[in-house]
Amino acid sequence: MLAPCATAGAQLTRSATSAVSSGLSSTIDLFRQDLGQLNPYQPRSFLTGRREINWDDVPNNFASPSLLNGNYFNAVSPRGVLMSTPGSGFLISAPAGNPNGTLPNFGDVNAAYLTGLVPFSAPSMMAASGSTRTTFSFVIPGSSIPALSRGFGAVFADVDELGPTRIQYFDAFGSMLLDLPVPATRGDATFSFIGASFNSPVVASVRVIAGTVPLNNTSGSVFGLPTVDVVAIDDVIFGEPVPAPMGGVLFGLAAIAAVRRRR
Repeated sequence: MLAPCATAGAQLTRSATSAVSSGLSSTIDLFRQDLGQLNPYQPRSFLTGRREINWDDVPNNFASPSLLNGNYFNAVSPRGVLMSTPGSGFLISAPAGNPNGTLPNFGDVNAAYLTGLVPFSAPSMMAASGSTRTTFSFVIPGSSIPALSRGFGAVFADVDELGPTRIQYFDAFGSMLLDLPVPATRGDATFSFIGASFNSPVVASVRVIAGTVPLNNTSGSVFGLPTVDVVAIDDVIFGEPVPAPMGGVLFGLAAIAAVRRRR
């Protein structure tokens, strides 16, 4: 099922949900076109275009049950994002036949996920450990210098409930630009996508809320009760991180504002 495009402060919002992965392909391709060409994973800003993460190149020693460090896709594989979560870290589903013997699709966490959570682009997906929230903060790839992006989109595995799973976009001052619920399809092994692109680089970070509960070994079903919706994140697509205007003064003001808010 395709959802219509919307504006809501963004240049374009594109979304789709389907019981099969091919049902998202055309919408994702359009979103890629919105952002521009795919850039190589080098520690520099190309100023235009996009970068992507599909988790599949994460080495087995960093896959579940091990936790992936939140700076992996900036320091080790430079894409220009730092990930953070209120949980304990990030789990990457292990590929089938891995040398560690870990079950794929987070089956090592819960056997129900073997068939309930299926990757959009095999073999791997990501989920925060102990939390449903992941924040992606943009930096100049390979550095700690804050950056801005033109947009962000993600594929989700098994979104059963419309509303809880969403992407929230923030500017450099921490003000919310957009709050988008991810479309849902009831049942196991389904796929959803949503992404927004802006007219200019204005997104400093995004907060992804995936499902109502984190991965766990007690839920009897992936989609079970309406209050139990376990969701994983697959492909992530975002606009090339670019330097902030005014040589980073914008982010300095944002930091001051953040300190004041915490007082």
